[in-house]
Amino acid sequence: MNIRESGNIGIGTDGPDHDLEIGTGTYSEIDAGESQFTTSSSRTYKENIAPVKVSNVLEKVSNIPVNTYDFKPEYCNDGEDKCKNKLGLIAEDFHMIFERGSEKEIRGQEVQMALWLTAQELIKENQELKQNDKEIQEALILQEQQLIKQQQEIDELKQLLKQTLEQLSASNQRI
Repeated sequence: MNIRESGNIGIGTDGPDHDLEIGTGTYSEIDAGESQFTTSSSRTYKENIAPVKVSNVLEKVSNIPVNTYDFKPEYCNDGEDKCKNKLGLIAEDFHMIFERGSEKEIRGQEVQMALWLTAQELIKENQELKQNDKEIQEALILQEQQLIKQQQEIDELKQLLKQTLEQLSASNQRI
């Protein structure tokens, strides 16, 4: 562990340039005021990259309850304010649905990726709905045009009928 004069702390690195930096070949770092670590994520550092496909991701996420809870005293001795009235997921629930991690821990990255997958699915569904809406709008415009044409034909037929009735009436008066 390395603590610089600036106060930056490095674990596994000799030259931390962030408040807390963890070096393991790739790195993770966090600065004051941030709520999540920044990690190395370039393809340069990775191999065996494969896209994740999760069927029914929206349904799966909707089946994971968000709970309030208190940590049991034997697992949290940081004082009541840090151990009570928490809000979050339960590892067993997340693991059962996504089959990731363990039944005792949840990795923040996996929760974020589950949310990312749901966002992608919602975007896909939204695009499909927009396409359906566009098709419906086009069909409505076509039907409106057909109705206008039919109304014009009806108006023309009414005019012809009126003229025919007038002619019949005039010929009946002559007889």
